[in-house]
Amino acid sequence: MKKIYALLILLSALPGLNAAVLTDYKADITLADSPAVLVKEKLVFDIGEDETPDTFFKDFNTIHNSALWVKKDKDFKILSVEKDGQPVAYTEQNTPNSKRIFIDSSDLKKGSHEYTVYYKTSLIKFYSDSDELYIDTTGSFNKYNPSNISVTVNLPKGVIPVYLKTLYGVDGKLAEFNGGREYSEGKLNFNFENKDNKDASVIISLGLPKGTVSAPAVSEFHDFMADNKKIVLPLLIIFTLLIYYIIVWIVLRNRKPQEDKTVSTPPSDLSVAAVRYLYKKNPGQIKDRYKMLTSSILNMAVNGILKIVLSGKNIYLEKTGKENKSISEDEKALLSVLFEGGAKKFTPADKTSKEIQSIISAHKKNAKEHVKSKYIRSDKALDITGYVLGLLGFIFLLFSSGGGILYLGSMFIFIIITVITFRRFFPPFTDAGIEKISEIEGFRKFLSGSDNNGQAKLDNDVFAKYLPYAVALGVEHKWVSKYAAYVESVYSETQFNWCEIDFGSELFEEHHTSKSGQLAFIAGSGLVEEFSKTKNISYTEDL
Repeated sequence: MKKIYALLILLSALPGLNAAVLTDYKADITLADSPAVLVKEKLVFDIGEDETPDTFFKDFNTIHNSALWVKKDKDFKILSVEKDGQPVAYTEQNTPNSKRIFIDSSDLKKGSHEYTVYYKTSLIKFYSDSDELYIDTTGSFNKYNPSNISVTVNLPKGVIPVYLKTLYGVDGKLAEFNGGREYSEGKLNFNFENKDNKDASVIISLGLPKGTVSAPAVSEFHDFMADNKKIVLPLLIIFTLLIYYIIVWIVLRNRKPQEDKTVSTPPSDLSVAAVRYLYKKNPGQIKDRYKMLTSSILNMAVNGILKIVLSGKNIYLEKTGKENKSISEDEKALLSVLFEGGAKKFTPADKTSKEIQSIISAHKKNAKEHVKSKYIRSDKALDITGYVLGLLGFIFLLFSSGGGILYLGSMFIFIIITVITFRRFFPPFTDAGIEKISEIEGFRKFLSGSDNNGQAKLDNDVFAKYLPYAVALGVEHKWVSKYAAYVESVYSETQFNWCEIDFGSELFEEHHTSKSGQLAFIAGSGLVEEFSKTKNISYTEDL
């Protein structure tokens, strides 16, 4: 007897034996001739000896999400809640995708209890050839899941379903379900058995003949726009901005066919830095911060104003003392910055990144001043119009979307990025600029040509004079390779007076072996690496 008594005590202590159990979930759905659908959900509990929660809660799906769009059940409304046939107090709370009700359960006693929730909803989807009753429900109540699930759909008299699709699953894994259904006297009955009391879901799509239910006064399109305004309104704003910038591009674009020509001399009225700046203003070009600076330094070197010296693993600049009459105004300004206070030597490695960036910014500003008004289009009015359109779009979102601070903040940033991105596709050049960029591209074609371009002799002056432009236009390796034999012969006997190279430098360990290749590296990537303080930059064309 003692053993039996101990066994009973042990069994009573097992989890779930004395706990509350949700035995049945029953949904009774009634279709009327209006878009509203009346639903009665009945949940039956068996309460054991264990304590139950002081409050039960039940979630009702009111927002149905697809991959992109949202459908809201705006007609959802709780009508009443009963416990064991008597009205019971409840409270409501909105969650991101549902309506949640809380029901007091502190006075529940051991035994069977029945909760009934009455509500109305708009579960009807309206299509051109039919309408659809869409049921998406779960019998779960708090952490409790029902053992048996049944759904009954009461159809209007004489209505025969056009189609029927049922999905059932547990733990979020849905599959088509064709069993457990009955049809009799205008009623469709569905029965599901949840043996393991898992989190079960039921989705029923029931096709109805067109006109079974009266269509709502508000159109589906209106509902769609209202439900998805947080997505649709930003798209409309972006579309409006896109149309504006397309119109601007059509008006400003160059309609004159460009002549594909080769030009054997650089533009006479432009500095090397200005050539680099205009070339990089071409749409689609990757902007850089260094080659405008390094091509100007190289040009001052070949003009005898300074010397580029590679010693060990560092490159430095030496001022020669030659008058600077042969260089441009922006190069004169750069020279005074590099060798300020009467200095004779400039070593990039001794400068901080901030100091280097200051030099680059000042030089770029000086180079732009001489070309911007003549060759670069000034579109302040068009720019301001684009910014105003973006601002008006954001104000519209602010008052119409109903979004919170995080949503509005992200949309503000998104609109700014959109305006800046679209602005980049404005045609950048004036008519004079279009002609000038054509000349620059023709000269670049000359520099990168594979032959000697008809020259009878390749001499030092021609090679060195155009090397800074080759660097500015990203074709220094092609230009040097045409003069490879000449460069090798010069460096086999002496050095160029504008570039002194220690060919044993460890800087060449991972780069070129030929002297011409090493010169091309120093003129292009080597100087960029020295000023950017980043070693082993890719030295492919167009850094």
